[in-house]
Amino acid sequence: MYIYRQFKIIVIFSCLFGFVAAPAYAAPTPDQIKAVMIRKFVEFIRWPEASAPQKEMLVKICVYGDSAMSGMNAVFSKTSSANAIQYSLSNISQLDNVAGACHVVFISASRQDQLSSILAVLRSKPVLTVSDVNNFAERGGMIGFHIIDGKIRYNINNKAFEAAQLKVDAQLLEIANKVVE
Repeated sequence: MYIYRQFKIIVIFSCLFGFVAAPAYAAPTPDQIKAVMIRKFVEFIRWPEASAPQKEMLVKICVYGDSAMSGMNAVFSKTSSANAIQYSLSNISQLDNVAGACHVVFISASRQDQLSSILAVLRSKPVLTVSDVNNFAERGGMIGFHIIDGKIRYNINNKAFEAAQLKVDAQLLEIANKVVE
């Protein structure tokens, strides 16, 4: 059963990487891969009933800071017949009312100097925090991207999920590079 689940997750992520490459000869950029991964993460996260994006079938993804992730509308606007959830992408300049406006906040590396105060504001809110800031998960964020041997990997912080009352599926934990307890 374990091997089957792990194989299933790898196949899902492998299929998605092909999803972002428009022409057959164009390799996806790291930001496109991260955007696709964020879309897939949403399927493995459960929000509290009151703030669950599944109720509206709309996941609001917000980018905080200057990042190429802001230009990933093409990735987030793609739809799949297997998943009826729609995605919206917007930039935010403040964290006021972020819990009502965003389900996912991608924190740009341009905000690295303010990371402690950003995470303090977001810590108990039912918002998935994702970033490519160095050691993001180890510093209190939920999912942190990093590069290992030229491939994009991610670490997960279980305590950050618990503080925000979000539940992460075991399948996502199994293929994480590292799980911070």
